[in-house]
Amino acid sequence: MSMKQKLTIKLGFVAALAILVFMSGVWMSGTFAATSNPYEKEGAKYEEVRDLYHKRVNDVFNKKLALMKQGDKGSGTAEIPKGDNCSENNYSTFCLALATAKEYENYIIGLDKLKLVVDVPEDRSIAGTSMGVIGKRAEIENEKVRAKKTLDVALATYNELAGLYQQHLEYEKMIKNLTKYNKKVTEFRKEVEELPPKFIDATTAECT
Repeated sequence: MSMKQKLTIKLGFVAALAILVFMSGVWMSGTFAATSNPYEKEGAKYEEVRDLYHKRVNDVFNKKLALMKQGDKGSGTAEIPKGDNCSENNYSTFCLALATAKEYENYIIGLDKLKLVVDVPEDRSIAGTSMGVIGKRAEIENEKVRAKKTLDVALATYNELAGLYQQHLEYEKMIKNLTKYNKKVTEFRKEVEELPPKFIDATTAECT
């Protein structure tokens, strides 16, 4: 390949990058402003969007765990609804999966939009900017995979915990019932101990 051809290819890449920067800036300015997706805020950085997602998902898990811990004493329910209409106080794995899947879906949309945003620092060359864009997009793709795997593991762990915790509640009820039973047996034993050790004149028909 001649020097002229290499220069032509390089200039073509630079021109394409410049067009991408311009078009993404124009397109994204309207998109971010018109959406209610928390991960599409205008001017948000990748790190901010990533931290926001993990915080929101963590909050969802904590709320469901709090309802699970309350058990029958609280206002929560683990009953799976017939449709996809899950109430806020439903801590079933099904409803948790729906809520977190929606967060993940919005997160992916936000990440894909971030890939189109190109920051061009004044002190960085076009070549340096292009490398930064490639690195940023690679990190975003890796984060999408990590977030999916983490969510799958977290939901599986929650589902297992939900089953074990339900058993724990049943065992707790059983222990309480056994404690009451033991208390009644103790009281009955004390009453029996106050009775005479043998019958006195058991053949009489009169009380003595």
